[in-house]
Amino acid sequence: MCVNSDCLVTLLPIGWFWGAISPFDTTLGWTALNYFWIFLFYMLISLPEMIFWIMSMAEVKWGHWLFNMWVSYPGLYGSWIFYFFTFLWPIVQMGTLLNTSQPGYTNAAVQCVMGLIGWMFTGLVHVLGYEKLNRKYLREYGYTPNDLPTIADDKENQDAAEEKAPVEEVIAEVEDAAEEPVDDEAVEDATDEADDAFATEEERPSGDADF
Repeated sequence: MCVNSDCLVTLLPIGWFWGAISPFDTTLGWTALNYFWIFLFYMLISLPEMIFWIMSMAEVKWGHWLFNMWVSYPGLYGSWIFYFFTFLWPIVQMGTLLNTSQPGYTNAAVQCVMGLIGWMFTGLVHVLGYEKLNRKYLREYGYTPNDLPTIADDKENQDAAEEKAPVEEVIAEVEDAAEEPVDDEAVEDATDEADDAFATEEERPSGDADF
């Protein structure tokens, strides 16, 4: 990050903001608070959501429910509330500086724009997506974000999988049988029998009936 408008001094934010927050730097304190806020709340909200998403994709036990729950509550409300401050602190920073040439002003202006984009994008993604995600996992797995899955749920899913197994075995047997070579002689015999039966039916008088 640049700590002055000419960017003559650059520092790594994660190593700098601790000292600027305590004691609070009168010039760059709001900048330090903003970097600390981004570091803390993106780690608390977005990092677990990414981990739960990976668990869901990898079919890890309860991964679907964890991802669904996190998106519906911490992700949705946390992104709208806490990410807003990543846009607010730079505005406060620019308001406390006397002119644009003071250290931190240019950095605050850039962070203000980036914070607004990140806040709006993340919040809208959660608003537009969490209900569809709720319906998807309720339909496919029977999980809702409000109810913690139990051992009984896992047993029910296991029983359903075991009941499905014989059906899959029958399907596999049918597919294997379909791949076996056809006996031409058997087909010809069956065809001849069908022709004979049809000819006999045509030769039968129309007034006859089977009782």
